[in-house]
Amino acid sequence: MPRGGNWSREEVEATAASYFAMLEHGLRGESFNKAEHRRALLPLLDGQAFSLSPSQFVARVN
Repeated sequence: MPRGGNWSREEVEATAASYFAMLEHGLRGESFNKAEHRRALLPLLDGQAFSLSPSQFVARVN
């Protein structure tokens, strides 16, 4: 998908899985590294921007 275009189902699912994994760590009071999650996710995204805040991300998914 071109940069800034619609996200594929796979991109949304991968991003949501990463987001909820970080949320789960946070709710349990566990430390986690956002940069590691981002680096693992970037190869799965086809040129999509990854600078979304959680509220922007949720808005895009809804």
